[in-house]
Amino acid sequence: MVRHTPGPWHVSGFSDDIRAADEVLVGSAWLVDNDEERKQANARLIAAAPELLAACEVLVEEATGPNGPEPTTWTQMIAKQAREIIMKARGEK
Repeated sequence: MVRHTPGPWHVSGFSDDIRAADEVLVGSAWLVDNDEERKQANARLIAAAPELLAACEVLVEEATGPNGPEPTTWTQMIAKQAREIIMKARGEK
């Protein structure tokens, strides 16, 4: 499986480019209607993706691991959603 460009990512200056820590271009946010506020919001969300993925991975491990909390409907639901997000991000779904 091909791994994504390592994070952290950031929005480059005043552009809509998303760059890795080594300044490699990861992507760019754009919209047909040129709504600058939405483009910047999309760019920030994309830039947060590696950290969001890592947080989901930790959440699943902590919620379902041997030292995790007592299983509840809530923890099972959250862990299930996080597993689905991880699969989507990895292209497994």
